[in-house]
Amino acid sequence: MKKLIMLLSIAFLLQSCIEIKETITLNANGGGNIALLIDLGKIGKAINQQSGTNFLDQIKKVPLEAKNLLKTNKGISNLQTKADDDEGVYAISFDFKNSKALNNAIYSLFNQKKLAVMPNIVKVSKHKLSRMNFAPFLKKYVAQDKGNMVSNMFYQYVNFESIYNFPRAVKKVSNSKAKLENDDKTVHLKYTLHDLLSTDFDYGISVRY
Repeated sequence: MKKLIMLLSIAFLLQSCIEIKETITLNANGGGNIALLIDLGKIGKAINQQSGTNFLDQIKKVPLEAKNLLKTNKGISNLQTKADDDEGVYAISFDFKNSKALNNAIYSLFNQKKLAVMPNIVKVSKHKLSRMNFAPFLKKYVAQDKGNMVSNMFYQYVNFESIYNFPRAVKKVSNSKAKLENDDKTVHLKYTLHDLLSTDFDYGISVRY
């Protein structure tokens, strides 16, 4: 009965969507900044009182463990984190010297060492950025949580937002769902977790600027 009451409470609180926003800002020299913000909104505290999901648990660990996980990474600076269980807000941001440093850091944050055979999550070359399609990885997380009622409710209300800021106007974008903003210097891509899990659309992106 206690678990049922908790589930009903979470359902009542789901009046606004869970927002996951990633912002990558590139400098002319190939370096830049990456910022990840997860806002669970009104359900943040409620979910924290209940057994969570593999996906949510991983997100919550990243800001708390970031300093330790990134302490040996070269080319990373200005690390800032936030983990507020009461507000349900989790965030991390840092500057990176180049895409090699960025990819090493991303793998480190998930407690893995980037090997040469592993794919680059984000690749930055001269006047081009490419981001791999990460839908298959999210599907694996969901498969691990199959049958978990809290997970099923949680996944229905997750929105993703990717923002890419460039030092000059964008010439070409591969993803048809992306929109250009800020005098074509910003690429904005929005989608839901439902989109990622229920379609075969490639949510990777390639941008020339």
